[in-house]
Amino acid sequence: MPAFRSGRKRQERRDEARVIGKRDEVLINQSGLITLYYVTFDIGNDLLELMVPKEEYKRLNYGDKGILAHTGDRFERFDVTVKSTEETKGQSEIVGSTMRSSLNEILQNKKE
Repeated sequence: MPAFRSGRKRQERRDEARVIGKRDEVLINQSGLITLYYVTFDIGNDLLELMVPKEEYKRLNYGDKGILAHTGDRFERFDVTVKSTEETKGQSEIVGSTMRSSLNEILQNKKE
């Protein structure tokens, strides 16, 4: 019997996590431009990058800690328990571009 059956609902997971990265991606299709938003979470020794709604992307900051609810690779919600400090928020802009390339590298290595 296979571990996964088509149509079977995956169970939601809830993990303690910390926001360690954010990025957006602009795509062009027949309708015009669309922007996808991603947040990378540190869950213990694992990194998980999930596509999130624009509102969540704007709400979350580098260093925020909380409980991440997700179903497989689908974001459900992130309940912040510890907000990052103003100092951390300022650093996020400086670190952002550097982290994008580093996170992409880390995520690629984890997939291999």
